[in-house]
Amino acid sequence: MKKLSQEVFEKQLEDLMDEFDFESVHKAMIALEWVWYSTEDSIPTISELRKSARRLLRDAYNGSSNFRATGGFEAQVFEDGISLKFVVSEWGEWN
Repeated sequence: MKKLSQEVFEKQLEDLMDEFDFESVHKAMIALEWVWYSTEDSIPTISELRKSARRLLRDAYNGSSNFRATGGFEAQVFEDGISLKFVVSEWGEWN
């Protein structure tokens, strides 16, 4: 896979961090009592959510795979952009 330049990635990362609705993610986690082991079995703060999202996106950019996921977040880097999701529930079935 062709990779974004570092400059383009950094710009898109900053845009995403400015626009992603971390507050809604935090509200959902509170409502669901969704805790992270890494935050000593407590619901992460918005600051911790932002830090985790940034780390996942950087790992997806720098790693051998363009995808990383943890704690509800899914980060992906494409040839022309980046994506961050917070997944509460998902189900799939394939043959």
